[in-house]
Amino acid sequence: MFLLPYTTPPALLGVSALALSACIPSIVVGDSPQDETTASSSTTPGSTTAPDLPTGDPTDGATATDGTTDEPAPGVCGDGVVNAGEACDDGDDEPNDGCDAACTRSGEVVWTVERDGEIFGFAMAADGTIYVSGHDPVSFLAAFAPDGSEQWHIDAAGSGPLVVDAAGQIYLLSKFSGVLAFAPDSTALWHVGPDGESTPNPPVGIDVGDDALYIANYEPGAQERVVVRRLEKGTGAIVWEALTPEGEDVDAQDLALVGERIFVVGKTWNDVDGVRPMLATFDTAGALLGLELDDPIDSRLWNALDGLGNGDLVLAGGSADVGLIVRRLHPDQSEQWSNATGGVPNIWTQRVIAGPGDRIAAIGSDIGKDGVGAVNLHAGDGALLWSSKFSSPEEGVNEDPIGVGFGPDFLVAGGSIWTQHEDQNITTTWWLRGFALD
Repeated sequence: MFLLPYTTPPALLGVSALALSACIPSIVVGDSPQDETTASSSTTPGSTTAPDLPTGDPTDGATATDGTTDEPAPGVCGDGVVNAGEACDDGDDEPNDGCDAACTRSGEVVWTVERDGEIFGFAMAADGTIYVSGHDPVSFLAAFAPDGSEQWHIDAAGSGPLVVDAAGQIYLLSKFSGVLAFAPDSTALWHVGPDGESTPNPPVGIDVGDDALYIANYEPGAQERVVVRRLEKGTGAIVWEALTPEGEDVDAQDLALVGERIFVVGKTWNDVDGVRPMLATFDTAGALLGLELDDPIDSRLWNALDGLGNGDLVLAGGSADVGLIVRRLHPDQSEQWSNATGGVPNIWTQRVIAGPGDRIAAIGSDIGKDGVGAVNLHAGDGALLWSSKFSSPEEGVNEDPIGVGFGPDFLVAGGSIWTQHEDQNITTTWWLRGFALD
């Protein structure tokens, strides 16, 4: 059995091991690094390079003449009038107030938090409580209220992906430390750890249902097959485990429980068929139902997924040609729509989440030289409602978006910032941003 009751905490990851993320782009959050929330979006600057993602139907407003003819003068972005070709115009160039400097719709930032350290896990409860796990410099788990104020912060035996169940209990899947469970008030409930493994067991994903917890890791040692496990929510005991087929090398990225199916998304390859998109499908008894995913976009890698209440699947990925891609499938995995949003090339999508009203949020970052990250909000039919881009990168500053989640009437995104200084030392900070949904 892979997981046994935990005895001694394993060694923590060093900064040098984490520096592999340094190819990920930068973000600037707030006027200066801070460790308290800011109450107004006007104090939270964002991108000076506006997204080239116009959305919505522009509405013509009043126009002025040039004083010499009866013809109206051309509209100017920032004049407070919504002209042809503009999705909005609020009369200023503040990018984080819902309308950016290019008169396209952007997310309205209502608060920002920034702290020292880095985060590797992000989740939100149904009541809007925000949970993050990370290092600062020891492993921690922290909770924040919907307004960004910190509720509690505790040391934890590990850090990694998080999920919260309907009762508010928090489950953490750690690379080195197995699985940990906590009550909403931070009380530790149980902890099961690796069975004497000398090498880490990289986490793929974690999700929770009404009666069970599901996790996915790579097979210890080989890292060519994925192991999916069902655990008892009350104790962490393994109910069953299932593996992807032998002979298929797997690059798995995320796990989601949707209805009565467990899905693992990524890609797979073998000597005969080459590389194919993967959507490994298991039933709740552990039987493998399918492995391959039809991919008309040929994005080569889908790396995030979530489910809607009616059993539909939402996938997110990226393509060097068209940028960030979001895709919605029916429960039978037939195509409903695909939306290539463009604007951010070489995007690496970290997370996609389905929320109220079938709205869909995706967060990712550019793995190329430009280093641009974004949070995109989509309607249930795939239409892009707004995109909040992070600021242009500075030399030696790289940003790693981690997660995004829906509260009752707001959206929160989080990630880490890596800064390499002239003396080659690297410092890290992590951030949360609260957005208005409408």
